[in-house]
Amino acid sequence: MNKKNIILISKEQTKDYVVFHNQTSKQDCFEYDRMQFTSLDDWGFSLLCTKGKCAVGHALDFFVFDSDSSLKKMGKMPKNHDLLKADLDFLAKVVAVESVDDEMVEISFELLDCKKEKWDAFLKKYNWKQDKINYVFDKFRI
Repeated sequence: MNKKNIILISKEQTKDYVVFHNQTSKQDCFEYDRMQFTSLDDWGFSLLCTKGKCAVGHALDFFVFDSDSSLKKMGKMPKNHDLLKADLDFLAKVVAVESVDDEMVEISFELLDCKKEKWDAFLKKYNWKQDKINYVFDKFRI
C-alpha cells in the first residue's frame, strides 16, 4: 500500500453519514450518528462503529450520504435497500476489528465492489484537507 494514498480523517473532518447491511449475518446497522470514517485509501477504509455489528470475513453493503436529512426521515433501514438513494454505495469485506473502548470498535475494510470514479471522487473530498496538513508538516519540519 502506498502511504501517500492514505487519508486520515478526524471527527471534525467527517461530513458523511454511513449505514450498512451485513450480507453475512443479514443484519442492518442504521446508527449513522455513531459511525465515522477514520481513514480512506485506494483499496479500502476504516470506520468507527458500535461493537457486535460484524466480524472478520463478513461482507457488508455500505450506503453513504452527504446529509443525514433523508436518514432522519426514514428512521430505520428499509427492507428494500434501493429506497436508500445513497450518494455512494459499495460492497466491502471486514479484514480487521480492533476494540477502541467498551462500546466502539475500529473496523478495517477492503473494497470488493465499487465504481472506481465514485470512490475516487469520495477520496478527493477528504484528500485536500490531508494535503494541507502534509504541507504544514513539511514546511515546519526541522
